[in-house]
Amino acid sequence: MSKEISFFALVHYTGKIKKNSRLGIRFSSTEPINVFVRSSTTVAELQNTILQKLGVTGSKRVAKLFCRAPVVVVSEHVKYGLFVVQSDIDLEVIFHCRSDFLEVRTTELYVKLVKVGDKRTFGELVAAVANSPHNVPRGAQISDPEGIEEALGDDDEDDEEPEFIAGESDDDH
Repeated sequence: MSKEISFFALVHYTGKIKKNSRLGIRFSSTEPINVFVRSSTTVAELQNTILQKLGVTGSKRVAKLFCRAPVVVVSEHVKYGLFVVQSDIDLEVIFHCRSDFLEVRTTELYVKLVKVGDKRTFGELVAAVANSPHNVPRGAQISDPEGIEEALGDDDEDDEEPEFIAGESDDDH
């Protein structure tokens, strides 16, 4: 029987995703949480653990889960890339990266949360508006796999969107 492997992950849920020319991707937030991930953990279990630790189970769901992944070691610094964790195979990739980059002691994740509610596709919402302009359901959320929701913005002040900053200074650590 093989030994189960686990690692500690720092999970950011507020703040920003930044791009630095020297170090690559980094996450900034004020109050990250921590979780342990086992080699047997599924993405669904990881998402549920994050929601439970944040105390938002039932009121929010995970829209996207990002990983700050080591890409290359350059001049004693690790340069990081960003990828979306969508499947259990993506978790296996994280374990593989950890074994290839022993310089990285803490895995960092960024979770994008959205409110649980009435989910409609963009096309369904457009059809509802076109057919009944005075009866548009209040509080309807658009379920949007193509990014329209992010482009339109969000009125909810306590949900901060990850923000990409293209030309951040190398001096900012």
